[in-house]
Amino acid sequence: MTPKEIRIELFKAGVPQRAIARRLKVSYPAVCQTIAGEMASVRIQAEIANVIGKSPAAVFPDRYDDRGRPVKRCLKRCAG
Repeated sequence: MTPKEIRIELFKAGVPQRAIARRLKVSYPAVCQTIAGEMASVRIQAEIANVIGKSPAAVFPDRYDDRGRPVKRCLKRCAG
């Protein structure tokens, strides 16, 4: 899913990004950066996927392998 699609699905679920941040005791920017692909947090990705009602691998397919396990990767800021 694209960051925009993720934000739309969170909106439809009635759960703002700030609520996810409070629930996980992380910063709001951490949630935003995870959605944007600037940061990788398995815990934040799992909560976002849970709220949307999909698996983390379905929401963030480039961050998980074929078995649904998180993969280490270079984030957007490394590219270029």
